[in-house]
Amino acid sequence: MAEVLHRLGYIRTSRLITVSRDDLVGEYIGHTAPKTKEVLKRAMGGVLFIDEAYYLYRAENERTTAGGDRDPAPGDGGQS
Repeated sequence: MAEVLHRLGYIRTSRLITVSRDDLVGEYIGHTAPKTKEVLKRAMGGVLFIDEAYYLYRAENERTTAGGDRDPAPGDGGQS
């Protein structure tokens, strides 16, 4: 797929990076951002395929306010 997209001119390289949840999510708080940033840098200009991406979401990781509403992610202003 990356090769086809590259030949069509949609992406700069035919690079395909395949990762799983473990490649993106850190074991401890604060470890996820650097891991994810590194993967994104490697995939830049190509295709990033996240195998079994549905494992990235876990309901118990959602932050909520005292009223039960979802806390806005940093920078999203609370708009979903």
